[in-house]
Amino acid sequence: MPSKAAHLELAKRNGEMLVHLVERIDQFPEWAATVAFYRALHLVEAAFAVDKEIGHGGDHGTRNWHLKKKKKYAKVYAGYRPLWAASIIARYLENDEQAGSYICFSEYLSAHDVNRKLVRHYLRVVESSVEQLLGEPLSPIALPPLSA
Repeated sequence: MPSKAAHLELAKRNGEMLVHLVERIDQFPEWAATVAFYRALHLVEAAFAVDKEIGHGGDHGTRNWHLKKKKKYAKVYAGYRPLWAASIIARYLENDEQAGSYICFSEYLSAHDVNRKLVRHYLRVVESSVEQLLGEPLSPIALPPLSA
């Protein structure tokens, strides 16, 4: 089972890649959504690694269950859930919840919304919530300024 430090390192590396993807968001919105999700996943796993009741989230279903059912993770789940849903559509062009499918990711979410909603809102919710749970600051990611 990876340690908190190992998960934080992977989250940091995902954040560094996300910066590059955001710089070319119009070209790679589905990859930005996916990498944002995996940054969030590793932040969640870092928090779980120090939670004696959980230790490790395991698969996506178990991780989602812990986030949804344990009150102390409510804020994390609020940001994590939309990232998870978008990553499923980005990777498989299917929406498990609505049994829908898409021709392309942009049918679901525009590059603009990936940047503003997923990366700059929901991922930030996960980051700040995990920082509070861990009691320490995370490695920040230096996103480029939003274009007008």
